Amino acid sequence: MIVVKDYLTTRTLKGFMHILHNILRQLANNALVALTLPIAESKPEDKAIMVMLVVNLINQDN
Repeated sequence: MIVVKDYLTTRTLKGFMHILHNILRQLANNALVALTLPIAESKPEDKAIMVMLVVNLINQDN
């Protein structure tokens, strides 16, 4: 009985981790879109500043 319970717990945990991974990946994709849209919509003379700002934001977490 314990083996079955442990298997189900492990399987449920793996399923939860898979769902969590997919959610985090989608959040990461959405964050990248949110960061690149201001660059795409910025004036040509402001693009370098926007790119530098986004790169600094990304590197701040690392």
